[in-house]
Amino acid sequence: MIHGRPKLNHLLRSRCSLAFIIISILAMMVVVRSGISASRGYALVATQNQAQQIEMENERLRIEIAKLKSPQRIKQIAAEELGMDVPNKMYFSH
Repeated sequence: MIHGRPKLNHLLRSRCSLAFIIISILAMMVVVRSGISASRGYALVATQNQAQQIEMENERLRIEIAKLKSPQRIKQIAAEELGMDVPNKMYFSH
């Protein structure tokens, strides 16, 4: 029995070591996968923030375009810079 016991301990130690290695590898895989998920989450949030900023800039540019196209602005530029004026009376001839 004495000779059988060290063999049993050696086999048990080998199995425990193998189980520990497998569990360690699986734990490392879970950690790496969590890190990848977190990294993707941060990238997604950054992309959403960037999209929101672009949308705000787009809206600001739409407002600026509307201001530039306003008839009052065009009339002011025509009068001040080009010396043009709207005639008071119009005559049409046949």
